Amino acid sequence: MYKKYIIFSIIIFGFLTNQSLAADFNPNFIISDEEITDTTGMSLEEVQRFIKSKGGFLKDYIVDVNIINEPFRQMPAPDFIYERAVQNGINPKFVLVLLQKEQSLITNPSPSQRDLDFATGYGCPDNGSCSERWRGFAKQVNSATLQFRDYIDNPQNYRYQVGQVYTFTDNRYNVGQVTTVVTPLNKATAALYNYTPHVYNGNYNFWKLWHEWFSYSYPEGSLLQAKNDPVVYLIQNGKKRPFKSKAALLSRYSLNKIIIVDPSILDQYLLGEPIKYPQYALYRSPKGTVYMIIDDIKHGFTSAQVLKNLGINPEEIEDMSQALIDEIPEGSPITMNSAYPMGALLQNKESGTIYYVKDGKKYPIINRDIIMVNFGEKPLITTVSSDQLTNYISMPPLYINDGELITSKDPNKNAVYVIANGLRRPIISGEVFEALGYKWENIKHVDDQVIDMHPVGEPIDSTK
Repeated sequence: MYKKYIIFSIIIFGFLTNQSLAADFNPNFIISDEEITDTTGMSLEEVQRFIKSKGGFLKDYIVDVNIINEPFRQMPAPDFIYERAVQNGINPKFVLVLLQKEQSLITNPSPSQRDLDFATGYGCPDNGSCSERWRGFAKQVNSATLQFRDYIDNPQNYRYQVGQVYTFTDNRYNVGQVTTVVTPLNKATAALYNYTPHVYNGNYNFWKLWHEWFSYSYPEGSLLQAKNDPVVYLIQNGKKRPFKSKAALLSRYSLNKIIIVDPSILDQYLLGEPIKYPQYALYRSPKGTVYMIIDDIKHGFTSAQVLKNLGINPEEIEDMSQALIDEIPEGSPITMNSAYPMGALLQNKESGTIYYVKDGKKYPIINRDIIMVNFGEKPLITTVSSDQLTNYISMPPLYINDGELITSKDPNKNAVYVIANGLRRPIISGEVFEALGYKWENIKHVDDQVIDMHPVGEPIDSTK
């Protein structure tokens, strides 16, 4: 049996340091390249809501857009922040943190005019003599986002670069002057040092704000429920998606995967689109078209014969108003040639290889433990000929579903991982495992081959 208080022995590759394992600031890796360039990190509405929730001056600030070679115009600060972030290839979250780190503009209800005029600290060297050329909120946001994009796209043009060793001496809060040796491990971290060449007088503050606002412990695929709240949320793309009904939840997940958390944990996540309908639910529009809901998208059946061929009982079909039908995004129709729209496990009777087949695509399964984890102990597997399988497009091997907990069958290997975005993220201790609300009985023991096919992701090292 798995020991409840065992400390997991985890081999972490060299890009992670002891500091990161202690849930501490790691000056070598402050933010990932993917995070700084993710222009989909927040929508315009989410930027607006976030700034309003923080209560700072920017929630009502109207920006004079007086950028060279652009017509003068005015627009709300949240809208301009979003526009320039996306236009210049930077995550809107990153811009919000930069504005707070430089001038506290996200939370300060009454900043000075100078704070607004040099909002991102662009063109402001350490001696404090900011260049008049870059005065103005619009110029500051636009120039800073363009600058960070160039740091990422042309790192060879700047002083601080990935893999090089640098020594910084600055003041650390409650400690005094300290010397830190830094080796930037990615372009985003190097970019931050190029913008602010200090460890604790700048980049530590950025890291602290980023983790406070946008870094959470629970990976993709987690099911979270606040104490004393009936709503269950799916963590997906960094947002919390509420299930609008128990049927919608049960059609996708087992109730024993729900993690009970403090309400403050869920408060940190942006609200995503609700999950309204059960997976594979069937609805008939007033026009007579029957639709199947697959992953929040409706797929219309082209004929009654298609319904019959799939073995669908007409009594399972519910009537739905046209208004509600129209709200659901539409996908490809289900025709006589559609191959297993709900997915199926097919085994080649000649070779024995098992595939997961869905929407005309076949995903080979390299190990039966993947079937056990994703589909249960005794799923239906249909035997077919090689000729039948040639009709489907070949895809990469099937991975374990997000949110699953796995460990090795080898009793000498105690590492426990949670799968997220195809990566295996190690949970560094039994204490962290329990503090996060995971259940020991949900850990699945699998072959090392299954573990190794999932690249190692960032460890889960705290309850933050």
